[in-house]
Amino acid sequence: MSVVEVTSLEMAKEVLKTHDLAFASRPKLVAIEIGCYNGTDIASSRYGAYWRQIRKICVLELLSAKNVRSFSSIRRDEVCRLIEYFRSLPAFGKVIKEQDECMRLIKEVSGLVGGFDVANIFPSLKYLHMLSGKKGRIMYLHHKIDAIVENVINEHKQNLATGKMNGELGDEDLIDKLHHQIITWAMEEMMKNPSVLIKAQAEVKDAFKGNETFDENDAEELKYLNGRRICPGISFGLTNVYLPLAQLLYHFDWNLPTGINPSDFDLTESVGLAVIRKSDLYLIATPYPPSPE
Repeated sequence: MSVVEVTSLEMAKEVLKTHDLAFASRPKLVAIEIGCYNGTDIASSRYGAYWRQIRKICVLELLSAKNVRSFSSIRRDEVCRLIEYFRSLPAFGKVIKEQDECMRLIKEVSGLVGGFDVANIFPSLKYLHMLSGKKGRIMYLHHKIDAIVENVINEHKQNLATGKMNGELGDEDLIDKLHHQIITWAMEEMMKNPSVLIKAQAEVKDAFKGNETFDENDAEELKYLNGRRICPGISFGLTNVYLPLAQLLYHFDWNLPTGINPSDFDLTESVGLAVIRKSDLYLIATPYPPSPE
C-alpha cells in the first residue's frame, strides 16, 4: 500500500483541489472490507457513480435540512435527558439494552481499523492476515454488531407494522455516540482556556437570560468547508453538537477536580478511525439556575 504524507500548504492544495479526483477514493483495507460490507458504505466506497447514488439517498432520506428538522423532538428529548442526568447523578437514562455492548464493540472495531496492520503494507501476502489474527477478530466483532443492528431494524419494522410513530422510538433506538467525542474535545479545550469558557458561557447565558431552557430553534440567537467529498452529514452532525454543548454551558458551571490544573490535561489521542481521547475527561458540574430577566 503506497502512502503519501502531505506536509505543506502547497501540497495540500495539489491533493485537495488540483488533483482531488485522484485522491477521492479510500484505500482498500482488510478491516474496511469486512466491517463495511465489502466497502459498500458511504464512507469507504470508491468515488464514482455508486458513491454519488448512495450519497444522494442519504441526503434525501436522512441528512437534508427538512429531515434534520424532523428529528428535532428526539434531539430535544435526548438533550433534556442529558441535562437531567447531570442534575441527578447517579442516574440512568433509558437506552436500548444492547447499547453499552454495541458501543464497546464499535470502539474496538474503530481501534482495529485505524491501527497498524502489516498485512495492509503487503496485501499480496495473504498469510499475514492469518498470522496477525486481526482479520479473524474483526470478522467476529462484525458479526456481533450485525446481530445488534439486525435487532434494531426488526424493532423498527415491528413498530411500523403496529402503527407506532418514528418519533416514539427515541427511548429504544440506537444512539450515535460520535458527537459525544466532539463535545468532549470542545469541553476540554474550554477547560484548558478558562477565558474561552467564560466567554462562551456569558454568550449563551446572555442570549437566553430568564429562560428555563431553550431548543435548537432558539440557536439563531447565538453568534456562532468544501471539497469534492465533503461530508454529506455535516448539517446533521453540527446540529447534534451545537444544542447539547450550548445546554451544558447554560445549565452548569464547570470546574476541574481538586488539584488538577489546565496544564495537566493529557491530550493523548487513541489509535482508531475517530480522533478520541485516550483517557476519560473528568469535570465537576455545578447546576446553574437561569438568570431572571
